[in-house]
Amino acid sequence: MPVSVEYQNFESGTYDWKSTDAANAPLQINSKLDTWVAAVNANAVNASKQVTVLRDPLDSTGTRTGWVIRFADGTQPGFMLHFANNIASGNSTSGARAQLFPISGWTDDTTNDGYGAIASVVSSELTIGWYISGGQAEFIIASSTDSGEEFFILGWNMANNSAYRDVLAIFKDTNGNWAVQGDDGSGKYGIVQNTQLGTLQAITSIQAIPISSHLAKLAFIAAGTYSGGTDDSDRLVYPAHPKLWMAESIAFGFGTYYTANSRQFFGISQYNWVVETT
Repeated sequence: MPVSVEYQNFESGTYDWKSTDAANAPLQINSKLDTWVAAVNANAVNASKQVTVLRDPLDSTGTRTGWVIRFADGTQPGFMLHFANNIASGNSTSGARAQLFPISGWTDDTTNDGYGAIASVVSSELTIGWYISGGQAEFIIASSTDSGEEFFILGWNMANNSAYRDVLAIFKDTNGNWAVQGDDGSGKYGIVQNTQLGTLQAITSIQAIPISSHLAKLAFIAAGTYSGGTDDSDRLVYPAHPKLWMAESIAFGFGTYYTANSRQFFGISQYNWVVETT
């Protein structure tokens, strides 16, 4: 199936991250996430690799508004993601946070503004650029439900400010396991599963294998973090979908196209994630 790419813009007068209106940003994103989750869970390859949204924007009881998502992974340990905006009112200046942790590290209670207690964090970024008061908010969602190659990537651009152009990527890697990677324009965070050791490991950097001056086929991960195993093919983790790429920011940016060799690519984030649209 073709890769899906969707764009939506919210002007400063209509953007409201605390809104419970289905037409506003949080529930628009949540609706697309729910649709994707239902589709990938129906893939036979994911019978033991189910994705479950345990908390969504409607569960907020305080300043955090976002998600808690569980990724079961068959014989691998699996993990959880908490991603939320920290915002007092719907369109005030705010930041976001992401935490990745073992399934056993989450307690189903009302702490953390209704999102549950979190322990044993493997990777996190607690000061992600999100929104500038009075600005517009742009979102890009790129996704695929292709069996064994699934991904869901959310990119955002706030007030046309490069410090607020960031990305969160959920994807299946070439080992057949779920992984998550994100950046805030200056640093990387994320989680991969070491299939040889059966452990979770943090993403701290990205390595690219260049095939042109601006593109790399796909790029990844865990330099300095893969601490075991003897199979070299297992030491780097690559997203499974053939239309996901990495790019240098001089060639791509948020919401920009690049054409090479009769193929077209579209930037989802300011620095890394690119999807082929041909």
